[in-house]
Amino acid sequence: MRFRSRQCKNPSCRLRFPVQEDSPLGARCPFCEQPAPFVDAAWTTDAAAKAQRDPGTRISALLDNVRSLRNVGAIFRTADGAGLAHLHLCGFTPTPAHPKMAKTALGA
Repeated sequence: MRFRSRQCKNPSCRLRFPVQEDSPLGARCPFCEQPAPFVDAAWTTDAAAKAQRDPGTRISALLDNVRSLRNVGAIFRTADGAGLAHLHLCGFTPTPAHPKMAKTALGA
């Protein structure tokens, strides 16, 4: 999914907002109904898909002081599903060596 930014032409409004690149929505400002042309190049929000297309790109995440074992397990499962290369744990974050981590991470 690709997005582009639109900006209102009204000098008193100048609202800037993202819309899908191929969407007819957003041609007019949602507040003042003035024309809102595209103001920049398209971008994508799918970083994991981009990393899979480019094998040289690797995505990592840093968990700093995430104290909840359940939250860390959920993050491990999410990272596994998204294809992250590494999870770096620091601070008071429980590690996979914790006896209850296998249960919360569900094998991720």
